[in-house]
Amino acid sequence: MHRGVVLSRDRILAAAWGTRFVGEPKTVDVHVAWLRPKLEGSKVRVTTLRGIGYRLDVLEESRPHVLFVCVHNAGRSQMAAAFLNRLSEGRVPGQSAGTRPAPFVHPEVIQVMRETGIDLSDARPRALTPELGAWASRIITMGCAEEDCPVFSAPVEDWLLPDPAGLPISAVREIRDEIERRVRGLIASL
Repeated sequence: MHRGVVLSRDRILAAAWGTRFVGEPKTVDVHVAWLRPKLEGSKVRVTTLRGIGYRLDVLEESRPHVLFVCVHNAGRSQMAAAFLNRLSEGRVPGQSAGTRPAPFVHPEVIQVMRETGIDLSDARPRALTPELGAWASRIITMGCAEEDCPVFSAPVEDWLLPDPAGLPISAVREIRDEIERRVRGLIASL
């Protein structure tokens, strides 16, 4: 109900015992202290913000979230996210985005990924948003020009890989295989 909202002692007292509560305001501190051991091991925590109040935090699973970013989100980042989601079997969710998304995923990328059993024919390039950046606990950029890639709060690593757009199918396969190799290494390191 009030997840993530900071509530003062007075507000908690008024909600629990009414606005005409007469007693020691520190009773909230005592009740919170009793409540904490009961919440241990759950995905809920009461955080004390000294001098301000309390906040109910619902803890996320500690699994990493990886965002792959390239300029057009039509090749490299699409392949990397697809490999991560398949090879990690959902343990490490991956998404992709572009700083200037193309209208569609490159046909040669769809073709070479289909050879691995991954169908990207319904994938659509999408724009990098602040929400995606905040979602990620790790970000992999791929040939993002400095002026195109914003600053992220999560750790960023750049995989310098050529853009597959317009390359011969054999070169796109080489890029695909290198991305798969790097994704396997990424999964092993997490």
